Amino acid sequence: MKKIALPFVFLFILISLSQAQIPDYNIDSMMNLRKLDSLTGSVKTYYSPGNKNRAIDGQALIQKAVNYYIEKYKIPFSVKLAVLDSSQWVHDILPWGFNFFSNGWAIVNAVTDPEMLLSALVSKEKRFGLDSVLRKQNLSQEEFLYKTDMVTIIHELGHHYVMKILKISTAGMWFNEIGANYFAYNFFNKMGLPHYQQMIPAYQFAANSGEPVYKEIITWDTLNIRMPTDNFVWFDAHTQILVQNIYSAIGETFFDNFIKTFSGKDPHELELEYTINEIDRLTNGMVKQWRTKMRKP
Repeated sequence: MKKIALPFVFLFILISLSQAQIPDYNIDSMMNLRKLDSLTGSVKTYYSPGNKNRAIDGQALIQKAVNYYIEKYKIPFSVKLAVLDSSQWVHDILPWGFNFFSNGWAIVNAVTDPEMLLSALVSKEKRFGLDSVLRKQNLSQEEFLYKTDMVTIIHELGHHYVMKILKISTAGMWFNEIGANYFAYNFFNKMGLPHYQQMIPAYQFAANSGEPVYKEIITWDTLNIRMPTDNFVWFDAHTQILVQNIYSAIGETFFDNFIKTFSGKDPHELELEYTINEIDRLTNGMVKQWRTKMRKP
């Protein structure tokens, strides 16, 4: 089996790890032990010295998202942001730099090394393909990774909102990713920001480059990140494309109905086949069509 580009290993695993896998830690105490600068505002923001501009951008995005969803669904909530360089990564939780949401905190990497993430392609053909995708988007490697990080911030906020604020929670990875992806996609669309749209060609590249063994949602849910990396990336890329297609057909109405359908249910009620069938119903059969296409050789 051919392997896929290393950037997508990081890109999709970082974007796709569910908040359900990150326990609630006392992030406030961890941040107090670090020498950080800060920004005032409705989203209290801390950052490693030298990363003020990145912190300002991240704070502005989160503030817009919080304000939008409070106005939309009339449920108040607040969050904090920490933008950390490698010397201050949260090794207390994870041994490497990682974007995640826990206990009301968004923890975001301050710097992403393009060479580390974008140079290790197994084949020259795939490197050419990835470079071509970026050129068509008029994106440099640095810009692509920066926008990836900004999308990740809102995606992780989506996990927090759906699972902690709306209390729609299940162990099912696919279900959780649909909710968080839609939260993020809807936000960037409503704000007229191009970040998510500029990543779609990268998702399509990853979806078309894989040679998956596992094609079923239940396998992705069961194996999670234990699935072979290229297979994991392939599946997640297709899920992102499904979200884009649903949004193109239904728009924000899907997220409204998602909330109405699944709010108030206990996690054990959100079993995989039930959630698949309900999301298929909400999308007028788009999930069934998607699964059929995924199963083809």
